[in-house]
Amino acid sequence: MEEETYQQMFDRIREMRSEMEQIKARLRRKIIRAESGPVRLEMNGYQEVTGVSFQRGAAADHALEEGVTSAVNDAISRSRIMVMEEMGRLMGGIFPPGFGSIFD
Repeated sequence: MEEETYQQMFDRIREMRSEMEQIKARLRRKIIRAESGPVRLEMNGYQEVTGVSFQRGAAADHALEEGVTSAVNDAISRSRIMVMEEMGRLMGGIFPPGFGSIFD
């Protein structure tokens, strides 16, 4: 009886991992656009910058656009790590090994 309960629990964890992968894929396909002055930023629902551009005459330099994109993505990546570290402390390591997070 107890073994069956554990098996059901592990089956549910596997289902949850699969669902999480599907959510991650959907989030990567969704695009959010934001504008502020001459700057336009595109980001997917997975918090990855997919594009940055500047209006004509506003420092429209490709290297600058790539630099801003890279810097924003690096900051977001570091913030995800920080969030997961803090959540890990809060959760006391209750997630099974390899379960990861939605940001993995």
